[in-house]
Amino acid sequence: HSFPTRRSSDLSECKISRTERTYVQTRLHPALRNLKAVIFDVGGTLIHPDWRRLGSLVEAETAMLFTSAQLHEAFYAMLQVVDAELKGGVNSKRARGAHWVFLDTFRSLGLDEAKCLRIRDRLVVAHKERHLWCEPDLEAAKVLLALKAAGLRIAVISNTEDGRVKESLALADLASHFEFVIDSHIVGHSKP
Repeated sequence: HSFPTRRSSDLSECKISRTERTYVQTRLHPALRNLKAVIFDVGGTLIHPDWRRLGSLVEAETAMLFTSAQLHEAFYAMLQVVDAELKGGVNSKRARGAHWVFLDTFRSLGLDEAKCLRIRDRLVVAHKERHLWCEPDLEAAKVLLALKAAGLRIAVISNTEDGRVKESLALADLASHFEFVIDSHIVGHSKP
């Protein structure tokens, strides 16, 4: 079945016929077919860290060079350990201060505590200048457009350290896709 080509602006505003919408809905994953809405997390789902900038910060402080791929791999390996701890009911001793996920990543790559503390100071400054979480997932916009075209409402709920999830979404050029955005820092409660 073929439908006329639509501009992305038509899809983002869901200006498609009922027949087209039904066709799009049948192409969704079965778990999504009877839903009315999808709520996304942001960090690590729709948006990823700016690994090049993070690598430059580490290099400036330590003279150690890590590629974006190395940082990405170490980051998600560290998160798998954190997830396993949470699922196992382990009371983690991890420090949960500002940018802890990056610091734990750097520790996993062999940086000592003194270097991590100096890097944390650089992270704070760099993050104030431009959000560190600003790289969109390569498939995010396409997926969001498809969900909207299928008639689903889409929103975001995200835990942040500083109430800047809307800025992160804007930098990644994804902000316009969501009906609403909930930032845990702003509402005063974290999601599980």
